[in-house]
Amino acid sequence: MLEAWEGLTRLGLPWSGSAPVMSWWSVLLFLGLAALLWRRGLAHRDDVIGLFTKSLAGLVVLVVVVAGQPLLLELGLLALALWLPSALQCERQSGGGLGS
Repeated sequence: MLEAWEGLTRLGLPWSGSAPVMSWWSVLLFLGLAALLWRRGLAHRDDVIGLFTKSLAGLVVLVVVVAGQPLLLELGLLALALWLPSALQCERQSGGGLGS
């Protein structure tokens, strides 16, 4: 595997030895594909196929976050995660726990 990576770096590719980074247009293309897959998953009549399609959309977003290294998307997802209410807060508002 390392030999193949060294062979690619000798070809003079733009990343020159460091990990490859996706261009902005490919990030937008993959995010658009993920949104399309998600919408088709929501609109599908069969629950299993809909869940599979939404899982594929999540996988595409995961590829963008891991391989594309888009800082704005990562910061947006972090802000969304911090904005979501905690499970403890939801439990307190409902007035009960698991046993009630």
